[in-house]
Amino acid sequence: ASLSLDYAKIRKAAIEAKKNEYLYNWVMRTIRNTFIHVDQRFLDMCPNLEPWVAASGTAASGK
Repeated sequence: ASLSLDYAKIRKAAIEAKKNEYLYNWVMRTIRNTFIHVDQRFLDMCPNLEPWVAASGTAASGK
């Protein structure tokens, strides 16, 4: 592997990493000001939703 042969792959990976970082930072800034109700069924299936529920200060009890 060399930079000249793999430049396109390395460039694409770097761009994707920047996009992911930007999106993650946006979510972390926005999460505090966004109301979201998550049904407990989905919370159990997708632990990535837990920060949204925690930031809202309420449990996803379905009430």
